[in-house]
Amino acid sequence: VHLGLVMDMNLLSVLVDTEKLHSYTFFLGIANYELYLQSVGVASCEEGQTPSAAASPVLQRALSTLKLRMNLSHSNQEELWFTSLKLGEINSKFLHDWPAALSYFTKALALDNTRSDPLFHIGQFYQSKGDFQNAFSYLKRAALTPIPPETKRYIWADMHTCLVHIEFARAAVNGNIYTHTLEEYALVTKSLKKARHKCVQSFSEELKTLEDSVAGIVQHIETAYPDGHPYDIMTKPKGKKKKRAANKASDKKADNKGPVPPEGCSADSGVGDCPDLETGPEAKTAPKKTTTKIFSPQPGVDAFALMELVAYMQANALPLLTPLSSLDSD
Repeated sequence: VHLGLVMDMNLLSVLVDTEKLHSYTFFLGIANYELYLQSVGVASCEEGQTPSAAASPVLQRALSTLKLRMNLSHSNQEELWFTSLKLGEINSKFLHDWPAALSYFTKALALDNTRSDPLFHIGQFYQSKGDFQNAFSYLKRAALTPIPPETKRYIWADMHTCLVHIEFARAAVNGNIYTHTLEEYALVTKSLKKARHKCVQSFSEELKTLEDSVAGIVQHIETAYPDGHPYDIMTKPKGKKKKRAANKASDKKADNKGPVPPEGCSADSGVGDCPDLETGPEAKTAPKKTTTKIFSPQPGVDAFALMELVAYMQANALPLLTPLSSLDSD
């Protein structure tokens, strides 16, 4: 690694076509990136309190070398995946170039969609910008992704066992609580249990706060909506509604057929042929349908005001359905 750090970049460009160069280039870029992290301090990097990254020659060497690694042929897929991930991290955290970062994270996902690291970084970015809905979506996928097998290289153990679960819970608590289902809150609770077993002691206080917050949200939803969370109900399959609509259409079709003729008569029988169809005082006639005007609220009508109006009309015995024939011409 130390030999690679003093390697002349011009020499690197000359050797670009050799098959083994990709490994040297990869380790050279990673080594420069690690040196930069050590120079500014890992803690300050996590808090975003870093000096001007664009002015750092060490970070610029890491950036140019890792970009070169991305363009090399005969590439090791594992190294290429990690290179994409680190380029996304550099652009997101230090250069603040989010479009470039998202491009590299997406490339990493395409190279290996069984790894949750890119999802975690994308979720973290949305979290930092206050877009908790998008953060929740990506961090949920990351939290549900299994830890890679030991045969994989470059496994970030703390992220898989602790950090992703904490970030997932943060997005659930900080966002709009009514945009997540009770099933999703159950997933958050499971994530917090995993974090409780794997995170270091310094996270204990925040974990307790997140656990209490999630439990409070679930209790509030179950108390306020005993028949189910509105979002849960809204997202349920519409099968029953379609069945009711089909039954209603069937009933309407049956009504349009008209009265069934008495036994021994047909629909074509005359009045004199069927006694039950005779006219006179005792004749059976179908009730005359009255066209009615039914008030229906338009968009923007206050539903509570409408309910009060209906209650007032019922209390004063005022008809809710008014025949058109009784309305004035104006």
